[in-house]
Parts: sequence; C-alpha cells; structure tokens
Amino acid sequence: MGTKMRKSSLYCAITMLLGCMEIMAPISNKATPCQHHSDCLDRFFCSDGLCLRSRTDKCGDGRVQTGRGEVCDDGNRRENDGCRGNCQAARCGDGVLRTDLTANDEGYEGCDDGNVDDTDACRNNCQIARCGDGVIRLDQADNSPEFEACDDGNTNSADACLNTCRPARCGDGVVRLGLSADDPNFEACDSTDDCTNQCGFARCGDGLVQAQHNETCDDGNQVNDDACTNACQIAVCGDAIKRQDVEPSADHFEFCDDGNALNDDDCVGN
Repeated sequence: MGTKMRKSSLYCAITMLLGCMEIMAPISNKATPCQHHSDCLDRFFCSDGLCLRSRTDKCGDGRVQTGRGEVCDDGNRRENDGCRGNCQAARCGDGVLRTDLTANDEGYEGCDDGNVDDTDACRNNCQIARCGDGVIRLDQADNSPEFEACDDGNTNSADACLNTCRPARCGDGVVRLGLSADDPNFEACDSTDDCTNQCGFARCGDGLVQAQHNETCDDGNQVNDDACTNACQIAVCGDAIKRQDVEPSADHFEFCDDGNALNDDDCVGN
C-alpha cells in the first residue's frame, strides 16, 4: 500500500511538472529578445534582454497619465509620429522628423534639424530651404549651386534679385525693369546684338564701333570736325566737313572741304 501511494504521488508530481512546462514554454518562446524598449511591441518593455508586458502605468501603454507628465500616449514607441516615444507631443524643432503626414497635411515636416537657425538648409518652420522662400541661406559657399546672395521671396526675375537668388547685373540676360533712365543700374537692353556692355542700345557716339550698324569709327564725342564725324564715319577729304584737329604741316590737314571732287572750283579735291 505504501509503495502504491509513493508511486501515485510521484506520478502526480511528474504530471504537474509537465503541465507547468506546457504552460511556461509558450511564454518563454514568445518572449522577444531586445536591447531597447523600442524593440518591443506596444505595452511591452525591455528587461534583461527580453520584452515583458508592463503591469504598471507607463509611457506607451496607450493611456495618458497627466500626473506623470504625459501630454499624449498613442500606445506605441515610434518617435516619428504625432506622439513622441516619451509621450510628449511632436513639434517642429524637436529634432525628430515626422513621417506620418503628407505634404498637404498641417504639421507636415520636410526636415527638422532641431535648431533655431533659419538660414540653414532647414527652415524654422521645418520646411526645406529653397531659393524664393524669402530667407537668404548663409550655410553655403559662393561656388555652391545652392548659394544665395539674395532672396526677395518673389518670382519676378526683372528686379534686383534674380529667380536664381543672384543679384541682377548688366549681362545676366535679363532686362531689369522699374528703374528710371538716370539710375546707374538702368538697363535698356541686356545681352542682345544691339546692346552694349553697359546695357544700353548701341548708337553712334557711345564710344563703341558697331560694324553691324556701318560704323567705321566712334570716338564717343559730339565733335563733328575731328577724325571721326558725328555720323561715326572716318573723316575724309570731300565729306564736306573741314577738319579742325590737324596742324597745317600734318597729313590730312584741310584748307577747305566743299564736299565734292572737283578740282576747278574754289576748293581743290585733294
């Protein structure tokens, strides 16, 4: 009888042990290895390398605990949505880029560098800096394609700042508008064949010989009786203009010039 009792007790003990192992095994198998809390599922935390379910209120359990300083609790540990992993509301400037919104959504972030410098690649409104946003970038060298020397925030390329965020200048190919003719930056034209390097229309008397306009000279003055006439033609005997800029002993001196080639009148045509 005693032997039967001992066998029965041993059988019960073994049965209970096997039953416990069946219950414990799934728990052990389901425990996820981890190094950080973020490695675990919602409402789990990392302890001794395994994800364990929390039995106490904590950030990430899906319930806002204002007494614990929580502003939000969306039940996950993701940093890049509307509620940070520390249960604080996401905001522009917190250094974490939100990825849960589209470009048309309020609160969308194209960048977030976590600083208050509005002149670098990421604006203080968490939008990527661009030429035309009205803020001059200061973080680029002048040989960089993203360098901005100016940024007036408009799309008018005919003012002082081009749409490339470079200052307007004579020769940039864009006629600057809005200036009076006596302004030193006034441009009548820019980079066309009939435009001078000073962005004025080519004309006789501007000091530039325009062969396409049949100019043979241009001395830039209004003196008609020197070597270059006011018609921008080289002075010659017979042009009906008596030169006054040559000494009597010098070549090309003219005693007279009646504008013809006759040698039997008062002015000999030589």
